[in-house]
Amino acid sequence: KITPSGVETLLVSFPSNWTSCNGLTLGMDGTFYGTRTQSGTLSKGLIYRVTPAGVLTDLHNFRCSAGDCYPYEAPPVLGPDGNFYGSTGNPNYGGNSIYRITAAGVYKNLYTMSGGNRSPLAFGSDGNIYGTVADAAGFGNVGGVFRITTGGTFKILFGFVSSTRAYYPNTGVIMASDEKLYEATAF
Repeated sequence: KITPSGVETLLVSFPSNWTSCNGLTLGMDGTFYGTRTQSGTLSKGLIYRVTPAGVLTDLHNFRCSAGDCYPYEAPPVLGPDGNFYGSTGNPNYGGNSIYRITAAGVYKNLYTMSGGNRSPLAFGSDGNIYGTVADAAGFGNVGGVFRITTGGTFKILFGFVSSTRAYYPNTGVIMASDEKLYEATAF
């Protein structure tokens, strides 16, 4: 942590075999939550928490089965229900999944789809989760935008077409004050 006057205090040192720190999300309990890829007991990624006092706890080690592999390189997002939501993105290990994890570490895969997720998730003002996926069947194989409820009901909102407009979304969506989704694409 760094004070406003610039004094740094190291909270925790991660094990040397942990790679790709993906940022932090502040939980309702004042604890920080994050993900790391190619880290954890199986080197397939993990979700962890760090207290303001520097206590590090592994919450979930990914196994690389049924979409449960390599968390996307972004921290999980905090939902209005106090749970955290995130995505994995390695189509070589059963697809891409959207997951929910509680502050206590109870993990649930909400939905698995083909293809790799290329974006962090975002909550809309309607309480639903929005995201993008690229290279996936059902999305014209050049990406699309989806909506998923916190209960796991999934819907494709838009599929990109490579011969027209933009395609291959590679950032997350945001819901602006006009209640519309905005996103950037690679092409």
